[in-house]
Amino acid sequence: MGFDGIGYDNNNYKIAASSPGNEDEDDLWTTYDFPSDVWTDHDSEPDDRSNYVISVVSLNGTLYWVSFDDMNDPLCYVTKFDFSSGLFIRFCDLPCGRNHHDSEALVLGVFRGDRFSLLKQCMVTKKIEIWVTEKKINHEDGDDVVWMNFMTFSSPNLPDLVETGNYSDPSYFIEGKRLVVCSCDNTGHAWIYILGDNKLISKTRIDCVVDPWPLHCTFVPSLVPVPARCRRDERAELHV
Repeated sequence: MGFDGIGYDNNNYKIAASSPGNEDEDDLWTTYDFPSDVWTDHDSEPDDRSNYVISVVSLNGTLYWVSFDDMNDPLCYVTKFDFSSGLFIRFCDLPCGRNHHDSEALVLGVFRGDRFSLLKQCMVTKKIEIWVTEKKINHEDGDDVVWMNFMTFSSPNLPDLVETGNYSDPSYFIEGKRLVVCSCDNTGHAWIYILGDNKLISKTRIDCVVDPWPLHCTFVPSLVPVPARCRRDERAELHV
């Protein structure tokens, strides 16, 4: 069983995980509810989700995937998983697809806490594009999602952000007009790249702290509550 992401429903944190089915069966999806310590199985009907999902992200408790129906079809869109119903729902279209199929990076992210971002790299030209949504995401309705091109990098020394033989999603975040990316090279070693002003500013190899082909992400919600602020008498008792 594979871990797919963490979200929440009615302020309860939940885990979504999946097991691939065989030729005659659909994938098995299950969710784990932390307060009740209960696993719940969900049947995944063919119309509920696309044939292929990549690049999961959690935003305001809802899980979203980059999805596509056919390996040879460049059309991609966003699918969401509803923890309440256990169903996959097509949410919105992406501003671009994959022109060279599985050899291109296409990674969904969170921008400024309440919007989507999308990283795309063409593996022929090495050009990197960052798209963001104009408005914050309303998880109930994706019809009003509008994308805008936020930054583009097209210099010749840009790194490959995905290796086709051993696919590993890059992760990234945006800081002002700079882009910071963590990605593996074609040997599985992890690198941190900093890009800005349409060029690669720096790169740092970090294999000294991670194994080859690490799975990585830029954000996982904390499950540890922050302790409440102690009253003065409580603090006094602690010092006794």
